[in-house]
Amino acid sequence: MFVYYYGLVPGDSAEVEAALLTLLRDRPELAGIAYRQAEELRARVGPGTRVFAKTVRLDLGRPIRGPGDTRVPITWVATGARGLFPRLEGEMVVSEVGPELTQLVFRGSYDPPLGLVGEALDRVLLHRLAEASVKHFVDGVIAAVCDRLVQAAVQAPGR
Repeated sequence: MFVYYYGLVPGDSAEVEAALLTLLRDRPELAGIAYRQAEELRARVGPGTRVFAKTVRLDLGRPIRGPGDTRVPITWVATGARGLFPRLEGEMVVSEVGPELTQLVFRGSYDPPLGLVGEALDRVLLHRLAEASVKHFVDGVIAAVCDRLVQAAVQAPGR
């Protein structure tokens, strides 16, 4: 299954890229936070009231710089009972939209676990959970990158 989400960051793409790489290195827990937020969202709108939070590990590959963008490979893996949760393979892409506007994109894919049963559950509910997790992850990354850019601007006045 394919998942995709993007947002815009006010700032130069080189500065956004540097802030993103530092953030992903320093705060790998963002993926787990995003997953738990999506679980809480599902619990509020779905059947039942229990929240099943799962810790996930974020593995980063080396940035790949191309003409006009930088791609950071990301693997999002549930800790513990891995056979019950999908492994999400994807990438964060930093692209210049304009001189002071940068797009951050997450695009990735996963195979639902548990064979045909997992595929059926994915169609009914779990794909929405994956989409919500990715949305929360990207939104959190964008907010943190913006915070870092503001801090850098405050520390380097006169730019």
